[in-house]
Amino acid sequence: MITGGAYIVSTIVLALLYWYGSKEPHQSSDSADIFRYPKVMRYIIMLGVPVWIISILVGRLTARPGIDTPMMMNIGTAVFALIIIGNAIIAIYYNRFYLTVTASSIEWGGFKIKSIPFSDMLKIEIRKMEKGRTWLTFYGLDGRKTLKVTNDLQDFEYLVALVRRYGKQAGVEIVMR
Repeated sequence: MITGGAYIVSTIVLALLYWYGSKEPHQSSDSADIFRYPKVMRYIIMLGVPVWIISILVGRLTARPGIDTPMMMNIGTAVFALIIIGNAIIAIYYNRFYLTVTASSIEWGGFKIKSIPFSDMLKIEIRKMEKGRTWLTFYGLDGRKTLKVTNDLQDFEYLVALVRRYGKQAGVEIVMR
């Protein structure tokens, strides 16, 4: 009963924090607009690292002699260590990721910076999915996906409007689904 209640409360709190974070404005200047993941979302992901570390420590401190064998504890610690490393990599990526839109191109990256001019795009697809998800997909002249982002980014509606405007100016096909 307590576990279920804690799960429901934490889900509601995270949903409210995520909704609040989605209202965070993007950075804008005369020549470029920069979109990132909201700070609240980035901090929640970063919070996962110490939570997993605490889980390992609690598991180690509450080990039952004779029942929890050293091999079981080592395997459990190794699994948790892999989860911590994965969580840390995701947290670093979300903290570093940005998408910059100018009148002539888009630039994005988390670990590796990439760029594509609107003139080198075949089409831009805006796909509304169920449950409020929206995907924005950019295709290069060769027809391959260059970039795909979701409405998790700041001011996503403004990003879509900006990309549609600059894409149309460059003669890029805009597809709404």
